[in-house]
Amino acid sequence: MNRIAPTLWRTDQITGETDRSSTLIESRAIDDDANATLKMILETGETDPNAKDPYSLNYRLLEKRINDYAAEESLNFHLLIARLLDNVIVLPIKADSQDTALMIFNTLNDRGLSLSDADIFKAKMYKYAGDGREEFVQAWQDLSAHAEHAGQSMQALFYQYMFVLRAEENDRKTTTPGLRKWFSEKEFQRLRSGRVLEDLGRILNVWKVAVNHESIEGEPWSDDEAIRQALDILMDYPNEFWKYPTVIYYLKHHDEGDFAVRFLAFLRHLTAALVSRFAISPSVNSVKQQVLNLDAEILKSKEPRFDFKDVDTEELASKLREPHYRLVRMLLKVIAYHDPEQRGLLPEHWEIEHIFPPRNGMT
Repeated sequence: MNRIAPTLWRTDQITGETDRSSTLIESRAIDDDANATLKMILETGETDPNAKDPYSLNYRLLEKRINDYAAEESLNFHLLIARLLDNVIVLPIKADSQDTALMIFNTLNDRGLSLSDADIFKAKMYKYAGDGREEFVQAWQDLSAHAEHAGQSMQALFYQYMFVLRAEENDRKTTTPGLRKWFSEKEFQRLRSGRVLEDLGRILNVWKVAVNHESIEGEPWSDDEAIRQALDILMDYPNEFWKYPTVIYYLKHHDEGDFAVRFLAFLRHLTAALVSRFAISPSVNSVKQQVLNLDAEILKSKEPRFDFKDVDTEELASKLREPHYRLVRMLLKVIAYHDPEQRGLLPEHWEIEHIFPPRNGMT
């Protein structure tokens, strides 16, 4: 301990006593909670047994492994300590900029768990925040916590936001770019806007209503039963492409006086268009171009033009008699919510007990 202590805590040069409240190692991560956790570990040697953060999990794992090894190899345990003290070198690396730090980290971490796109974006936005960095950190933490509660990740929110910005740029190409590559264009220019976190927060409002059935303060549409049912139907659509026009419509038109009426009509039109296309051609490609066109059209009008090709009604009727299995739950929700006696939303977990066979040519 006489050799270890001076590397962790401030030590009195005369007495050799250590002050464990004055640590020499600190974390300067954007996440304040992580910094406080590391400080507590260094000062007390303990962690909250229920904590799930990486510092706490790793510390408890290492503590257990070392204790297990000491119990099994009690005579050789001192050799492990000596090897660590005599052969481990801590090499400090000082980066002259955040970009250099990220490059060094990715190089050293090549075989480890790489940073997510959202981690990269957080670092870049923190850099651009300037004097508002403390406010940015708090806003990011709040948004991340609310996103997790709504079953979303920051990565997913940024992915949806990419389609919002693509619509604003009238980008209708069906090739979906990589998230990090797309946002990194022109030195991450799209992340320099002061509106990014606000827009992500508004996107999250949709999922607070659709997933958690929360009410959004000052937005009556969030309590509209028909809108909640329409979103619940779309939640069972077989792919993600319904989400992009939905969040774009909300972002563009949410503050208009007749939004609730318009939004409900839009969601029902979107449901009909997507279901009819998927029933006939059950693949993402059958709706991708039409959805990208719709994304751009939403920005032009609160009654956007749906550029879905005309569907042959006879073919559609034939397909719906024996629908694709991935549409069944969605169609059953449509039927249930069409019943005027159905109040509220269906339970989160429900199963199909039995589907009756056709009778007299009707299902």
